[in-house]
Amino acid sequence: MKNKLLTLLCLCSFSGLAAEAQTLQQCRTIENDLHRLICYDKVANATFNQEKTNVTANAPIQAAPQAAPQAAPQAAPQAAPQAAPQAAPQAAPQAAPQAVFGLEHKQASESEEAETLVAIVNTIKKAPRGELILTLDNNQVWRQLGTDGFRIKTGQTVVISRGAFNSFLLKLQGGNKTVRVKRVS
Repeated sequence: MKNKLLTLLCLCSFSGLAAEAQTLQQCRTIENDLHRLICYDKVANATFNQEKTNVTANAPIQAAPQAAPQAAPQAAPQAAPQAAPQAAPQAAPQAAPQAVFGLEHKQASESEEAETLVAIVNTIKKAPRGELILTLDNNQVWRQLGTDGFRIKTGQTVVISRGAFNSFLLKLQGGNKTVRVKRVS
């Protein structure tokens, strides 16, 4: 049974490759650059859609449809049949964007991401190397990266915004100086 399935799989993939090769040869004969590029794009999209359909539908691989010879450069090879979209399972209700601010990279699900967070500092601690550890009024804990001097007092309002490469910058509201921080919890 496995041998028959493997043989069928090989035959289907080779027949699909032969059809693509024939279509690519037809695209090579088109002299107009734009029309030739359009022809190549259509072949690539048909191939990609066929692979995507096979993977997402979890169906056995089917032979690629034979493309009719092109009479005019505008004629397109037939597109692969589309599989019926499967309904995605509903995820658990997402928390508010500010509740997960800074923890997105630690969570598998993608949710709405807030660009800034404004909060009041409840407590300030210092780490052994002098980095600040801030607890905000929303119970989030942020730790300073690096030992740059930064003066802050409890009760002050801070603004945390996104930086480059999934980093975060903390500054006092109305201030200019920023320090890099990461969310601890």
